[in-house]
Amino acid sequence: MVDITAVDAGGWAQDSFCEAGHYCQYACQPGYLMGQWNPEVTSYSYPGSQDGGLYCNDNGELEKPISQNDYCYKGKGTASVNNQASQNVAFCQTVLPGNEEMLIPTNVDASSSEDLAVPGTDYWAGTAAHFYINPPGVSVEEGCKWGSTANPYGNWSPYVAGANMDDSGNTYAKIGWNPVYLEDSSPFKSTNPSFGIRMKCADSSQV
Repeated sequence: MVDITAVDAGGWAQDSFCEAGHYCQYACQPGYLMGQWNPEVTSYSYPGSQDGGLYCNDNGELEKPISQNDYCYKGKGTASVNNQASQNVAFCQTVLPGNEEMLIPTNVDASSSEDLAVPGTDYWAGTAAHFYINPPGVSVEEGCKWGSTANPYGNWSPYVAGANMDDSGNTYAKIGWNPVYLEDSSPFKSTNPSFGIRMKCADSSQV
C-alpha cells in the first residue's frame, strides 16, 4: 500500500479519516490495483460506488471484505508511461470504488517509465482506470488531489487518460483533453499546455 499525503486523512485514499461503519479506501503502488471493496455492490451506482477498500466495523476494527483477494494486486501491465520531459510527471488515478478523487499517485521521473494500473473485468463492476495528467514538475502531493482555478493541477489538469482490458485480452486505452480544462468557466481554456502527450502501441499490428 501507499501512504497518501496529498490530503489529511491519515494516509487513506479519501478526504476524511477512516471511521467506524464505513469503507476506507487505500492506494496501491504504481501498476497495482486495490483488491478490496463491498462484494454486495456489483454495479456503478451511488452510494454503493463509494464502498471501496477495507470495512471499519462498529468496534473500529478493520475487516477484509473479500477474504480471497489480496489487498493489492498487479494490473494487466499492458500500458505504461514513458516520460520524455525534463521533469517528473504526476499521473493521478481516481479512487473507484470511492469518491473518484485523483488521489492514487504514479510519479514518472524524467527520462523514465512506469506501468499504469490496467484493470481487467475482474476489477470492481468491470470498471476502467482513469488518470489525470499533470504538467511536468508538479509533484504528486500538489497534483494528486482536487485542485482549483489557481493552477492547472489535479482535476484541472489539461489531459486525462483511461485504460482497461476485456475478457478477450484486448486492452482499450484513451488519452484526451480534460473536459473541465476546456469549460467556458475555466481560466485555462485559451492557454495551450506546455507539454503534449501521445499514445504509441508497442506492436502496431495490434492497433
